[in-house]
Amino acid sequence: MTEKKSKKTTELMTLQKMFDTAAVGMLKQGKKSIEGNACRYRGGDGCKCAVGFLIPDDLYSPDIEGTSVFSSFKRPTASLCSDELDAALKLRETISHLIGHDDLRDLRIDLIDGLQDIHDSAESTGRQTLREEWYLDLKTMAKDFKLSTKSIDKVMEELKE
Repeated sequence: MTEKKSKKTTELMTLQKMFDTAAVGMLKQGKKSIEGNACRYRGGDGCKCAVGFLIPDDLYSPDIEGTSVFSSFKRPTASLCSDELDAALKLRETISHLIGHDDLRDLRIDLIDGLQDIHDSAESTGRQTLREEWYLDLKTMAKDFKLSTKSIDKVMEELKE
């Protein structure tokens, strides 16, 4: 790992803190972080994806764009081309700073992967907005990980006012 340190990462993030930070950020933003047809950790319009909300500015690098948490931690590296491998390793290093290691058994990696999936796969439908779909998916995730939903419930209430 590089010597790049972040003040925000001196205290490692818990599952609940990661969930609250990413979920509240997504819900308040209310739209995906996209450039062209691709989701981005940091979009050109200042938007962030779920994982982008977890990455402090001093750890962010455009080099991580175009790769997923799944590719960085769970996909066999032999299946990645050179550019994909470089991006995957950089993202893995960045996320390892957030959690203090790169142990695949850490539930925080599963949580981050799930948050990315919720952000990237959601679509607005005629029945619900993107924000409403995210909220429902985030509530399910919180239940699965035994996390509190107080922060996202509060945001949704504030947005109704």
